[in-house]
Amino acid sequence: MAQRVARNSLLSAIASGATMLASAGTMIIAARTLGVEGTGIVTLSLWLVTMAVTIAGLGLPTTVTRYVAEAGDAARQRALARRFFRPTLGAALCLLALAGSAAAALATGRVDVIWSALAPETLGARIEIWLILGLTGAAQILGQYHLGVLRGQQDFRAIAALTLAGFGVQMVATLVGALAFGIAGALAGCALGALPAALAAARAALDPRGRAEPPSDALVTRMRRFALYTWAGSVMSAFVWARIEIYFLQRSEGYEAVGLFTAGLTLASLATQGPLLLTGALLPHFANAHARGAGDRVREAYASATRLIAFLVFPAGLGLAAIMPVVMPLVFGESFRPAVPVASLLVAVAAIGATSAVGTHLVNALERSDFVFYSSLCGAVLALTAGFTLVPAFGLIGAGAARALIQLAMVGAGLWFITRRLGCPAPFRDLGKLFVAASLAALAARSCLHLIPGPLALLAALPAAALVYGICVRRLHALTAADRDRLRGALSLLPGPLGLCGRPVLLLIRN
Repeated sequence: MAQRVARNSLLSAIASGATMLASAGTMIIAARTLGVEGTGIVTLSLWLVTMAVTIAGLGLPTTVTRYVAEAGDAARQRALARRFFRPTLGAALCLLALAGSAAAALATGRVDVIWSALAPETLGARIEIWLILGLTGAAQILGQYHLGVLRGQQDFRAIAALTLAGFGVQMVATLVGALAFGIAGALAGCALGALPAALAAARAALDPRGRAEPPSDALVTRMRRFALYTWAGSVMSAFVWARIEIYFLQRSEGYEAVGLFTAGLTLASLATQGPLLLTGALLPHFANAHARGAGDRVREAYASATRLIAFLVFPAGLGLAAIMPVVMPLVFGESFRPAVPVASLLVAVAAIGATSAVGTHLVNALERSDFVFYSSLCGAVLALTAGFTLVPAFGLIGAGAARALIQLAMVGAGLWFITRRLGCPAPFRDLGKLFVAASLAALAARSCLHLIPGPLALLAALPAAALVYGICVRRLHALTAADRDRLRGALSLLPGPLGLCGRPVLLLIRN
């Protein structure tokens, strides 16, 4: 079982890594080809798509993952997936129709205000952008639903294949589109990147094997309740986690501020999302264990997974924050140097917030999506309040501080709920040890920047931080023997060169 979870986690990491790199690569391509303002316009446009997909997705991708994993045999899994595909298709078509209506209204000059908050381009270009965003949103809705079904079936090999295909298409199409057609071309590249998963969803819906006995009314009722809370929670969470700050930044500071803020968020994602990719297989695993009544196994898996994620994200986030003055202009260009302070803050806080990902999977597996909704509702209120107060008053750094404080509050609420209400204690003591070790490693990396000028400092900073971190983790006994065994098992699944690179880590942390 442990080997299967590790293999699925690795395949899920490959898939999620492709998605993450596609998002980050799009921002980097935009920064290098369109400049700070163009990056801001692309970011705000894609944020609109994210919000629309979250609303129109109806919470069904997470719902089918949760209940398909519990369904048992393949025939019942396909029937369950087919049962909720129709509302997903309807939502995608509605979103596409809304985008088409907006484009038609713009063409007649009647609703010019629709796009005035987003892109200062000619009327024709604005019409094209609305159509592109509609296609992107519809394709993402279908694709995300299908990937949710595959996760429930634990077919992570198919997920990896689809997302890698989408990544390749998106990177090539975005680069060519940005160079040839500017902002509209870059956005069209994102639309093409969503097509492989969307086409796979259509193909699965037409599969005659899905015409098995439909799920019972009782199960459908459970799924609808779970989906309702999941959907509402996702919409509220979007105000906290989905870059809501960029809307307020654009209104008060302009597109340049949006571009600078996005650069910081992109680096925060690159630093912390990598380890989180390993958690993709946890929801079906927790759901399976919960259905079998294996409570002790769920608690032990939660504590261990939280420790291991913290072991990876704490040094990545705090370390990147320490070397941000060199990394930011190196990746995005010298024009993005003003983003260094806010990027450092975002990356450091993201490292702390990332540890809550395991808890989110646990809450969903135990069918407590109601907590996600209520906590996210509180976070959304705080985010909107900060957007109307802190962002206009303090600009870029105000947006970063607001995001940091709200996310830390959300993480604290989640840890309290999981520990007190679900009876799954978080490993606070070990998390503290790992944070201390990562902080000392970040201090070592920052010292190298003071001693060596320019990008060459990275050649010394990265090895120094890794060495200090490994020694501190070992001396503080921050990981258990079982944690090290899991790391060893995960490394054994990696291809040869990657596995060899990970062996020094195990030697450093071995007690």
